[in-house]
Amino acid sequence: MQRPQYALKQVIKRQREVGWSCVAIAIQGAIFLGIYRLLSLLQLGEDADIVFFSAALVVLIAAPYLSARRLTRQFGTISSDELLLLSPIRPQYLVGHSIIISQIPTICFVILSPLLFTIFVPSIREMPLSKILLLQVVLGVFIFSSAAIGALGWRIFGTELYATEFAYFIWLILIGGVLLLTPLERYVDNLKPFIPPFLKVNPLLAVRDLLEIDIFRVRRLYGLTVVPDLYDSAYPSWYTVCAWQALIGICCFGLASSRCFKPRR
Repeated sequence: MQRPQYALKQVIKRQREVGWSCVAIAIQGAIFLGIYRLLSLLQLGEDADIVFFSAALVVLIAAPYLSARRLTRQFGTISSDELLLLSPIRPQYLVGHSIIISQIPTICFVILSPLLFTIFVPSIREMPLSKILLLQVVLGVFIFSSAAIGALGWRIFGTELYATEFAYFIWLILIGGVLLLTPLERYVDNLKPFIPPFLKVNPLLAVRDLLEIDIFRVRRLYGLTVVPDLYDSAYPSWYTVCAWQALIGICCFGLASSRCFKPRR
């Protein structure tokens, strides 16, 4: 009698997971539309450029929350450390498996979005297929790094809310770091050496490189940072930015799955 009940529970659990995945994809679509509208008002580029910038921001917003939510639901808050320590399965596998499962909605969004974008944004049809595939690879790297940062936040704070806020704070520093250079101009004689490190860890610059636009010289953003006036060298390539993002993700994943890393009680 226990086996049919167990099988029924598993079926119900899978149905709930499928339902939650559909809801998560729909929510990501709604967030995308809001970001797309905002970036369109800022006139950051052509419609196709704004589409992929919006998709990148959706990944950075959704992936940490989904990762932390899955880890919280699966391991709980207080007993997570004991579970990872006592489990015969390596904690890297436990955390990694949870991260992969948690990102199914985001992966589906990234895979399906170009098809939908092609219908509503005709300019995407003119883009080479190779460039679209490379953009999806970049978004895949963002999914990994964002989910790993969310997992690290969960290991530190033990709750999905604080973990998500932690991830957003990290992204705020990495993306908005170039804006922090402007106040330093009055205190530092030469800011040029400080600019490249901020650019290499900025995830949006990987999208910028593939789309071949100069985001810092867009009319609405020009003057917010010293980069257009001081930086006359080439921006980092998309694979350089992705390499840094992958390194950040690997480090965060290693800390999140480490047996020696104690979560906050």
